[in-house]
Amino acid sequence: MTRLLAGLILIAAARCFADSADSDDVKDPPGLPRFPGYVISGGVSRESGSQDFNDGQGGTTTRDGAEWELNYSIKDGARVPGTADLFKFFEAAFKKKGGSVVFKKVDAASAEGVLKMPLRGKAERWLRLTINNDAQQMIVHVIDDKGYAPHAEFTAAELAHAIERDGRVGLHGIVFEPGKDTIKSDSDPVFAELNQLFLSDDNLNLVIEGHTDNVGNSKANLALSKKRAEAVRRRLIDRGIEASRLKSAGFGDAKPTTTNDTDEGKAQNRRVELVKF
Repeated sequence: MTRLLAGLILIAAARCFADSADSDDVKDPPGLPRFPGYVISGGVSRESGSQDFNDGQGGTTTRDGAEWELNYSIKDGARVPGTADLFKFFEAAFKKKGGSVVFKKVDAASAEGVLKMPLRGKAERWLRLTINNDAQQMIVHVIDDKGYAPHAEFTAAELAHAIERDGRVGLHGIVFEPGKDTIKSDSDPVFAELNQLFLSDDNLNLVIEGHTDNVGNSKANLALSKKRAEAVRRRLIDRGIEASRLKSAGFGDAKPTTTNDTDEGKAQNRRVELVKF
């Protein structure tokens, strides 16, 4: 996803102030208004895609459905709006249809945010908006989710294979309330697969490791990671797994798997690892 965004920004930089008509390759998502003066300079659309969005609580939420990722550039001679005004345009459009802002970060030169709104039935539209270069360019990423249902990132068989191969596997599908060890209900599909994992191998014993990003105090992160790992262990015991087959440990922000300099990196570092013992 990061490579695609970078590519789209490069396309926009090359075409900014040059085109007065949309690219023939893609069109606006149906029902999504366009701020006057912008043209589509490139992008992609798919009948089916999957993307992670900032959930506004320090984590991410995965949405699946029809997907658009479009790059817009200001037309030659058109009035360039302020960054905040451009964001407010989308915010007003979503709120008019019962939507809301999930995440928002705006300054004078750039902005990023996530918005959502209801569609028919249980469907939702999720939008990631990135405004660059004093609002001369923007990237709009939309998923029309036909009916969100949490799902496990790995099946029991895939977990077993990873543990057999590497001795460990990292999970991002066990999610917690921000700053707490309370496990969210979105995690239930992961625990169902973990149950199957233990049922399929009577000799499997695992250490549940908690890991955080580097936001906040390291001592507090360490304590939180230990509590979260133990919460996962207790949940598995409550689901019928023998306590003797489980241990828990927390490492806070001491063992990142990638950089903590980006939101995507932080999301990857916030994880639960299963380690064979």
